[in-house]
Amino acid sequence: MFQYFKDKARRKLLKSSLKKSSGRKVEVNNFSNAKSMAVITPFKFDPENNALMRLKKIAKDNRIEFKLLVYYQQGKLPDNVIPDPGKILFSDRECNWFGKPTIPEVQDFINLKLDILIDLTSEKCFVTQYIATASSAKFKVGRFAYGDNPYDFMVTSDYSMSDEKFVQALESYLAKFQGSK
Repeated sequence: MFQYFKDKARRKLLKSSLKKSSGRKVEVNNFSNAKSMAVITPFKFDPENNALMRLKKIAKDNRIEFKLLVYYQQGKLPDNVIPDPGKILFSDRECNWFGKPTIPEVQDFINLKLDILIDLTSEKCFVTQYIATASSAKFKVGRFAYGDNPYDFMVTSDYSMSDEKFVQALESYLAKFQGSK
């Protein structure tokens, strides 16, 4: 019963976030015309994450400003995680009861006027869904793995699709777009 009320409150929070972000101007962007890009990803301890490395290379090759938001779901961040510039790390400890992030860095990330926002989350996660919904990004991209997603463009995916395959598919699709600029 408790979970029912929490889920209902979360849906209401998402709706209010959607209303706030409804004033954003949607623009179709690709990697060749974007000036800024950000990625939302759940924490996966993999220093050689090929999907992130590929997205960083795409950003560097196309002179795109790159930001990374990493969400850790199991409490306190591990001690061996080293923050670096352009990366925001936070855990569920920095979220309120509803799952809304409470740290200013996440709110600043949400307010960024990004050309492309890519969500690598493969399973339904309220925190990353909230951030993607509330984001001011012009073009939001993610997986079509669950309903109620906030994306302008979705790549059909199942839970077994790796991040690397998702990024490859995304790169292929976005290359076909002319972009709005």
